Amino acid sequence: FLSEPRTFEDVATTIERLGVLTNNIKTAQIKANEVRLEANKLAQRYAKKSQVSVFYQAWSRPLMTLNGQHFISHLIKLCGGENISSQNKISVPIVDIEAVVTANPEVILTTKSNQHPPLDFSIWQRLPQMTATQNRAFIALDPDLLTRPTPRALLATYQICKVLDTVRQTRILKKTNTTTPSPSGHLK
Repeated sequence: FLSEPRTFEDVATTIERLGVLTNNIKTAQIKANEVRLEANKLAQRYAKKSQVSVFYQAWSRPLMTLNGQHFISHLIKLCGGENISSQNKISVPIVDIEAVVTANPEVILTTKSNQHPPLDFSIWQRLPQMTATQNRAFIALDPDLLTRPTPRALLATYQICKVLDTVRQTRILKKTNTTTPSPSGHLK
């Protein structure tokens, strides 16, 4: 049995296939339809919102990211975001800091981790010219939710969407020159 979901539709199809294999077809169809429904709601909600540029930091040394074919890029896109590395032909490319600075993402996303070295935002916090740094738009999500293409990834998607909405709100507030919230909800 091979499964490499890249979208929530793929997740739903995998659930249905597993339902057939385990003779739990009806239960699997119900769960698959729930996944489709939630993903479609998100797609409709964010389809016409302004796009937010996102850098996904998969690893810090060497600095690695994911291209647009990866499931995580699908989650970002579902929320109206654009992975700045989506056009890279390599699935998990090594990138240099200068390329990320040049792309100037509005959000930097990673996972919470106990890895050595830990994935953190310290390299970005030292770069005040970056929009993500100026807006403190850094998000670290639970890797069990974000990196596993299962229905639980919807929880990570909601978190991503919330951060991207905050960035959109910050843009509007900056245009009107008022106090802006950070993605964590703090005013700056």
